[in-house]
Amino acid sequence: MTLTLASVTPPVFLAAQRGNIDLLVFAFMSLGLVLVAFTHRYSGAVALAIATTLKLFPIGSGLALLLDKEKRTKVLTLFILLSAFGVALSISDLRYISEKTPQLDGASFGSALLPFLFESHTSTGLSATAFKILGWVAFLLVWFAMQFIASRGSAPAHVVTLLCSELRSNRASSALFLGSSGAFLVAYLVGPSFDYRLIFLIPAIGALAALQSRAALWLSVVLLLQLVLSYSNFIGAIQYLSDLMLLVLAPLLGVMCLRLIRSPHK
Repeated sequence: MTLTLASVTPPVFLAAQRGNIDLLVFAFMSLGLVLVAFTHRYSGAVALAIATTLKLFPIGSGLALLLDKEKRTKVLTLFILLSAFGVALSISDLRYISEKTPQLDGASFGSALLPFLFESHTSTGLSATAFKILGWVAFLLVWFAMQFIASRGSAPAHVVTLLCSELRSNRASSALFLGSSGAFLVAYLVGPSFDYRLIFLIPAIGALAALQSRAALWLSVVLLLQLVLSYSNFIGAIQYLSDLMLLVLAPLLGVMCLRLIRSPHK
């Protein structure tokens, strides 16, 4: 049901309307994650490397290759080498691609978005690089705060522990969650990104919805809500709520990914 709802959210319609290469990237990423989930690690690494070659931000999907303790070094090396080779083939065209890529002129998401919005109302004169740095700092501060809370054994920490334990017990969900969250986090941190790239969260939503606990279900619903709230042409000024939500959700996904990687499957 959750995946069905995710498939009719604004980012999905926007991606279909644009019909650009991100749909192909999403297909290769999804294929790679499914292959990894069913222990076809090397073929999965190849598919994920193709996705990374087509658009750099899916490099985060490589987190799924750290799911297993067995052969993780060899598989990750294959992924890195193939990705580097693919990017090298197009590196001479990157400047041309950058010049021809349309600039953001509407709703988007990303760690730098709130600083950009602040600039539009105050005219501080700061550069785009400064806004990105501010976004990264905000992300890291919240991430470290969550890590500190987790170390204190509080109620929120128990919820995160429960979620990670459930994911660890379900190999398919673990692979989908790690790869999907990783790709999304890279797109978020290098952004602002276009709204349609939120479709890369859909495998993570499905992974959480497949688990049994209420905590997993609620997190999948919150991520689904993020897709609905992302597009300002659809919900107006409420879109800013999604930007605030991501200040918490993005670091939370990062904390969960780190925990899963530090305790790999044997």
